[in-house]
Formats: sequence, structure tokens, C-alpha cells
Amino acid sequence: MLKRLLLFVLLIPLFSWAQSTGKIAGYVSESNTGEALAGANIVIEGTLMGAQSDADGLFFILNVPVGTHDLRAVYVGYQDVLVQGLRVSANTTANQDFSMNESAIELGEAVVVTA
Repeated sequence: MLKRLLLFVLLIPLFSWAQSTGKIAGYVSESNTGEALAGANIVIEGTLMGAQSDADGLFFILNVPVGTHDLRAVYVGYQDVLVQGLRVSANTTANQDFSMNESAIELGEAVVVTA
């Protein structure tokens, strides 16, 4: 009986933690063709949390704190996309898709390489 009580007491923090997080999932595509963009980075602004889209353009971020978050999608050769105010609820999945537009890559100054 004592072992069961001890086990129950030790598991309570785990259950409260699980109820205070959610998940973000979505799809990243090219805006003109609708094709999946593999390797796009999706970041929760102001945190170190994020994910990279897979070969099918899908991504997910686990253990996201409950609340409102801003997400940024970044992919080389495309304009960044910022989504503000995505609501994440406990034990649910917030869905957010990104449609990205192509962009010319601008270089500031010339890169000089000397041997």
C-alpha cells in the first residue's frame, strides 16, 4: 500500500506537466504551385523551440506551453512568414499551415575570398 501511495505522489507532477502543454502541427508549401517545401524552419518567436518540415512539408512541435505564440517560417530563397497570435491549448494540437512566396536573395556587400 505504501509503495502505491508513493508512486501516486511521484506521478502527480507528471500529470500536471502533461496538462500544461500542447502541440503545433502544420504544412509548409510554395504559394504558386502548392508543392511541399522540405527543410523549412518553423520557430516559436522568443523561444528556442521549433521544427523543420519533412520531405512532405509537414512539421510538428511538441511540449509547447499553453498560451498565445508567434510562429515564423524561414526557408532560403523565400520570404519569411510570421503568424501572430496562434493559440495553443492543453492536450490539443494547434494547426498552422504556411504558404511561402519566392524571393530574390539579396547580398549586402560583396564577399571577398583571398588565398
